[in-house]
Amino acid sequence: MVLLFGCVSRPSGTVLGSDVPRIPGMTERIKRVSMLGGTMQSGTIMFKGPCVDAMAMMETIVPLFAERGWHAGTMSGSTETAIQVFSKENRLASVHIRHNEAVIVVE
Repeated sequence: MVLLFGCVSRPSGTVLGSDVPRIPGMTERIKRVSMLGGTMQSGTIMFKGPCVDAMAMMETIVPLFAERGWHAGTMSGSTETAIQVFSKENRLASVHIRHNEAVIVVE
């Protein structure tokens, strides 16, 4: 198990080469991540960047998770705030977008 802390801006489409996608157009700020092999077991990833419409941004993120084998639950929100929960095997990833930040929590 590896714990990582810090700030990164990566050109890759995923967080640390895992199956968790980055949020396009935002800068990634890893708060805490636990990896096992190439799989993110748990973690909190924060992103900063422009977001005019949270629901529209979330709609662009759903296919990125689906491409990596995640299944989308019900999406809720408005132009200011959007929430989506994804599941894959024995993990959940919740995505919260509001104003100019987004947070992905994997557990």
